[in-house]
Amino acid sequence: MLFSFQNITHYFGDGFAGIPLFEDVGYTMLPGGLLIVKGANGSGKTTLLKILSGLITPKNGFVFYDFNSGKSFDPKVTEISEDYKAYFKHIHYLSHNDAVDPILTVKENLEFWAGLNDLKEGIAPAIKFFKLENVLDKECRKLSAGWNRRIALARLILRKSSLWILDEPFTNLDEEVIDLTLRMIASFCDQGGMVILSCHQEVNLPFGVELKL
Repeated sequence: MLFSFQNITHYFGDGFAGIPLFEDVGYTMLPGGLLIVKGANGSGKTTLLKILSGLITPKNGFVFYDFNSGKSFDPKVTEISEDYKAYFKHIHYLSHNDAVDPILTVKENLEFWAGLNDLKEGIAPAIKFFKLENVLDKECRKLSAGWNRRIALARLILRKSSLWILDEPFTNLDEEVIDLTLRMIASFCDQGGMVILSCHQEVNLPFGVELKL
């Protein structure tokens, strides 16, 4: 199992006449890998993560994956543009937008996502892990940005994925929930998952590689 992006180049504006955001960016990840993307505002962190999620086509470069669980040393890699639908089944992308339905309650949001992914047994662990018991019956529009971010992160437990791509996952979170999120990431990687995240602050984990744009 691996995930690799090579020679990724992208420009802000039309074609190659635009302003370069980044050029020839690449990295290869193996099971348990954590890649932390850093850079100043406007350096292209969100754009890169959208490219890796298959939401934006880069001006140049390739994104390859092999999410088979086998331990073969000869992986059958696929470029994501060959079959986006198959690729999307294996990843979970968390953007700046929490994608939480404001009219639904916390419980209803979790039930919707669990049903969508046929993983209803994950609801109780998600509630317990992110300590959502006291807000389950509240409409999400009545909750703070921090609570809505917590609900969005809880969805990671409600989907079986090989790769998490997280854009500023710690936004609006207090120290306690940041610590919970780091524990979740560490556990996911320990089980063989791969994580790519962007952030400004230091990530308090004993592993991981930084990629600075």
